[in-house]
Amino acid sequence: MSEDLYSEETSKKPESPIEITIEKTPPDLHEIEHGFSIEDSLVYLTGEIDEFSLMDVIVKCRIVLNNRDEDKALLPINLVVDSFGGCAFSALGIIDYIEKLEVPVNTICRGKAMSAGALILLSGTGTRYASKRSSIMLHQGMGTTSGKIGDLKSTADHYTKIDIMIGEILEEYTKKPAKWWTQETSHDKYFTAQEALEVGLIDEIG
Repeated sequence: MSEDLYSEETSKKPESPIEITIEKTPPDLHEIEHGFSIEDSLVYLTGEIDEFSLMDVIVKCRIVLNNRDEDKALLPINLVVDSFGGCAFSALGIIDYIEKLEVPVNTICRGKAMSAGALILLSGTGTRYASKRSSIMLHQGMGTTSGKIGDLKSTADHYTKIDIMIGEILEEYTKKPAKWWTQETSHDKYFTAQEALEVGLIDEIG
């Protein structure tokens, strides 16, 4: 009976557990999928500019600033713009935000920066770049509304104030006065990277 207790079958050692290796996606790839990179201090602004874009830029900038290494704490944020434009109110909100950030913001046009996107590009507080084949466009503000005559007048008056604000931004950040920009942007005014450099919309091509 005792021999049965120590038979070959019962005395086998348990097999070693199977080792499973799980390859983790590098954190920087996860970041890029969500439109930012902590390592490179990159924040991407793409697509239509609206209230979600404003919140998006604020959140991404805070993530980058709060998580990068101490030796990079004072380095600029690189805001990459690739947009046909959108809401002027949201663009002005983004400009207000980057002007108040504790670090400079380099703006970089990749592909296109048009309308509201161009305003954000030219308002970079660090160095403003455009790739050599990118397109930049500015035009007079547009808007539609309906309602009582008093409301229409109030809306029109406010849009005029917004146009004045935009003219002041253009004059501050470029080599041309607001009056020149008002005349030039009465229609869709397109610029190559070189033309944008010449009028002061950007600082460098690259």
